[in-house]
Amino acid sequence: MTEFQERHFSNGNSLKNFQRQKVSCFVKVESVLDNKFKAKTTDDKSLLVFCNDVPAREGDWVEVIGTPRGQEQFAADEIINFANGGVEFDAESHNYMIQVLNNADQVFNLQ
Repeated sequence: MTEFQERHFSNGNSLKNFQRQKVSCFVKVESVLDNKFKAKTTDDKSLLVFCNDVPAREGDWVEVIGTPRGQEQFAADEIINFANGGVEFDAESHNYMIQVLNNADQVFNLQ
């Protein structure tokens, strides 16, 4: 069994806050190029993802887990494919979840 690695959840806009940290980011694959692929984040930012193997096709939603390299590049350690199956990913709700998760400390501050 693989040990769970703690990570931050991010969209394209918040990647800048997690440089050199483990991140999970959901993206829609736009094109595959050898050991990398171009994608759009849930908040419509362009991202170039570098990986050993691309287990996805154009149009697939995937979760990339790895390390951001600036605002527009990502080094993936793991990719989980959620092959569309005819259901569109709810990017708007996901972006709302990212906002809540990354500001949760303020939610519990009662002072």
